[in-house]
Amino acid sequence: MGLSTLPALAQKLMNHGLPSGTPAVAVERGTTPQQRTVFSEIKDLVNEVKLADLVSPTLIIIGKVVALSPLWPQF
Repeated sequence: MGLSTLPALAQKLMNHGLPSGTPAVAVERGTTPQQRTVFSEIKDLVNEVKLADLVSPTLIIIGKVVALSPLWPQF
């Protein structure tokens, strides 16, 4: 569900005032050896997830907490 609703979710959040530079991450197959993550600002997350070819199950996390990760790139 996270991946299928991501494009609409991201757009609605920004339309309702979420800054486009808000940190976000998509975590595919979390806690498994196959885990993959895509870090991005919310404005670019949909494209970055497509480029990485992530599949379900994928957890989407949006907000300042994402920037606390040591894996968060400094944009």
